[in-house]
Amino acid sequence: MRKINLISSIATLCFVSLSAMAQPVLIDEFKTKEGPLTIVEQNWQDGDNVLNQFSTKQIKREHKNKYKHKHKKALPIVILASSFNVTIDHLSISSTGKYLDSFEAVLAKAGFEVWVIEDRMLFGDASICEQNDCSIMQTWGLDQRVEDIKWLKDHVINAGNQEVVVGGITGGGMAAIATVNRYPDDFVGVFSTGALYSNDIETQIHNMQSCDDFKMAQSQGVDYLNVLEGFDPVISLARYYPEQDSPIFMGLTNKQTLLTILGVPGFLGKNAYSASYVFGLAKTDLSDFKYVDIELFYRDYDTFGHLASVQHHLDINCAFTGERTFTDQLEYFNGDVLLLGGGGAMTPMLVDTGDLFTQANVKVVNNPIDGGEADNYLIDSQIRKKILDRKIIKWIRKLDK
Repeated sequence: MRKINLISSIATLCFVSLSAMAQPVLIDEFKTKEGPLTIVEQNWQDGDNVLNQFSTKQIKREHKNKYKHKHKKALPIVILASSFNVTIDHLSISSTGKYLDSFEAVLAKAGFEVWVIEDRMLFGDASICEQNDCSIMQTWGLDQRVEDIKWLKDHVINAGNQEVVVGGITGGGMAAIATVNRYPDDFVGVFSTGALYSNDIETQIHNMQSCDDFKMAQSQGVDYLNVLEGFDPVISLARYYPEQDSPIFMGLTNKQTLLTILGVPGFLGKNAYSASYVFGLAKTDLSDFKYVDIELFYRDYDTFGHLASVQHHLDINCAFTGERTFTDQLEYFNGDVLLLGGGGAMTPMLVDTGDLFTQANVKVVNNPIDGGEADNYLIDSQIRKKILDRKIIKWIRKLDK
């Protein structure tokens, strides 16, 4: 857990009452051929509960005239909503090991002022809740994420007349879609690799049991679940004893076992939003993932929280049953929409979600690589540049034309 620092000035929006835990901190700076790039991070506290906190990050490079549009209009600001239940560091990882090759840095090098906003999340196990009031997690869901993003735009960025785009990867994209659904006039564009609605009957049925289970758990006072509890032992064995015989699958090593189970459709349980959804595909010889180095996977795993809000799970699973709580006003958004297909499992859902934007200029890019979550972020940096970075950068630059 992050340490709690001195609380200062309070900004309030709806049910968001946030105060700075400390002044903004310059985390790093780089010299690039495009100009100097700086990274500034800040932690925020909501109310008195010490668990109710998150971070924001600003990534910005010095803007020179030659990198602006030919008609000199300022480029839009980009708000990146972090993926579900991950820290502010999730989008700063790259397969090359160089920060400047990461998703957020590539967008900043392209000239955009980038703001990353973290999901509210907790590390550790349930013992945290013996000393702290974890009932605050009842409020952690898409509702909260929408208001956090709106607060960031209005109270921290204060963009004025500068246009703002919101987007994200998987759960971050879902939060971005929910945000323009509630605040359709505040953003000129939204992009996402995650969907928030499906017309497919099989997908709806697949999510219905999870939706009902979470609603039942919530009615019984269950506020959170440890989403990594079952993964931690498997991943620890693969990470630290990769070549030893697996206690789970006879004839496989610990590393091969991890690679196998993460490619099994539905293995993610309630996090698998369709029957064919997988986290990542392994190579045929089980030597590594097909689209991501396993060492990168381990580094990214360290950014995932343990305790996740039941409300947040409920919001996502129930959305795929056909509930329109977070998509019921998408028809009023008249900006631009870019939906990038996350493999065969997610692309049909993106198409269905895109159809709800009846006034918007919608573009759905069907990514031909079918590697589950690997399509969305955990992929080789060179592949990501082709299927994600370049398409998003090109799309944003066209928004003001």
